[in-house]
Amino acid sequence: MVTEAGPRQASWGKRRARLRVVSSGGGRPEAWRVALRTAVKLLPWQLAHLAVARWIVGVDLSAAGWTAYTLSLLIPVASIGMAWRDPQARSLHDRVAGTRVVVASPDGRRSSRQ
Repeated sequence: MVTEAGPRQASWGKRRARLRVVSSGGGRPEAWRVALRTAVKLLPWQLAHLAVARWIVGVDLSAAGWTAYTLSLLIPVASIGMAWRDPQARSLHDRVAGTRVVVASPDGRRSSRQ
């Protein structure tokens, strides 16, 4: 696997930044945790696409469409606020999935600084 659930516990970008994703206990996260983390991370993007696609095709937005659009703006703001206040800098997707991002040492192992 080439994602955070793989042996390196990092995507290509995280490896370049010397970061790893670990479970809340510090071990390798299970695939379902990584899938949930990714789904929550992509949720605002998908909600915005649903609302904007309706605008583009000329469909009047219903209450559900406005709710989706509003949530697409509020979820990232709430996630940033969570990360800013959390001692481990965990945002919404890490909290929901029970994961966290740590700095990896140059040899690829988890660093003692967490």
